[in-house]
Amino acid sequence: MQHTLSNSFQAFSLKDIVDLVKPFSSRDNYSIETFISDVEDIFNLHEIKNPIHQVTFVKKCLTGPALTLMRSIRGITNWEQMKQHLLDEFSDKINGLQLHKMMESRRMKPFETLQEYFLAMRDLAHKGSLDDSSLIEYVVNGIPDSSNNKIILYGCKSIPEFKEKLKIYEKLFNTSRTFRPNNDKKFDDPTHAAKFDRKRTPNPQPVCYSCGLKGHKSTQCTNKPHGKQCYGYKNLAIFMLIALKILSILHPNLTLLEL
Repeated sequence: MQHTLSNSFQAFSLKDIVDLVKPFSSRDNYSIETFISDVEDIFNLHEIKNPIHQVTFVKKCLTGPALTLMRSIRGITNWEQMKQHLLDEFSDKINGLQLHKMMESRRMKPFETLQEYFLAMRDLAHKGSLDDSSLIEYVVNGIPDSSNNKIILYGCKSIPEFKEKLKIYEKLFNTSRTFRPNNDKKFDDPTHAAKFDRKRTPNPQPVCYSCGLKGHKSTQCTNKPHGKQCYGYKNLAIFMLIALKILSILHPNLTLLEL
């Protein structure tokens, strides 16, 4: 006989919904904060409001030391009590400075997909108190790509919006990004990020505001008879190409003239 969790979802058994959540044991990198967030998402999605159903559901999702802890405690009648016991025993919350150092040093690895990298960063963020906008900023900074390519990821106001932008970004630069899944282990080298940043440092040579060439100033320009040129046209062209790519993904049925 199947155990159903709410009247509005009679078609789902307890096992069906338990399978949607990663089991928590406290033995791996799956933090209790992330587990609680995942569980409460399921409660909201499937409208699981009955306290007995909630407690039963969570116990089915526990293994190892976490399950042993719950079996050793008597008198738990609702999810809030259970959640507090789990947090008291397994929470590894850290202070703001420690969290900042961890988030800043965590970079996307060559074998990770964007989704795997984002989920790993979100799990780190749960170890402390971090707002969504800060999490997004750390994630973007940890992607080893040029700022021009990552411009689509800036300015997101929420995590769902950021996830959608990540999908578009992956489609746009899947073949042109500077990192590759089969690269060597240089991304594991903590000094590589600094080397990568130095490569992106603008050339200190002066730029002529008349002809756009490097190596001299406009007061020394010998090309003035040809008239002023737009020295920023390259960046403008890049942004226009990115915009066209985004429009072609969002509106695949439109022709180039319609775009």
